[in-house]
Amino acid sequence: EQKSDQKDQKDQKRINGIEALMNQCSFYRQQDPKEEIEAECLQNVYNILISCLQNNQQNRETFVKLEGLQLMVIPVRKKVQSRHLSLKVLANVLAIKGDPLTKKMVQILISKCLALKSLSPLIIRPPKTIKKIIINDKNQNILYKHKDIIAILMCFIL
Repeated sequence: EQKSDQKDQKDQKRINGIEALMNQCSFYRQQDPKEEIEAECLQNVYNILISCLQNNQQNRETFVKLEGLQLMVIPVRKKVQSRHLSLKVLANVLAIKGDPLTKKMVQILISKCLALKSLSPLIIRPPKTIKKIIINDKNQNILYKHKDIIAILMCFIL
């Protein structure tokens, strides 16, 4: 019983951590950071979220349960600065091929988030990089991520 309680507490802490990161992301889902320090903090939050989701099945499941996929599509639609970071999260979450959870995420993106409608215009006209937020990425790398995400979505459709 004590081990069960400890496991429940650990799961709750994990859920609270992912939820806290997503809350920070959601603050900028429809608006841009006002200062460079805010932009840097936002980039750090997204990078931490990516590192939490990479190769960790439980965190990825929590991300899906907390509607993280839907949250990542909103900045892309609204064309705010954080859309580059949201695309980076989506590319990393969908990068694990052959995983049943990846297939479930693709289905959610297509059915609930209208991901194809949101991402298709980015192939034709990729967004300009914003130097305050994106320091290392070049426009070409961002376009590559868009194509990766759409290719993954198409693989599961066909």
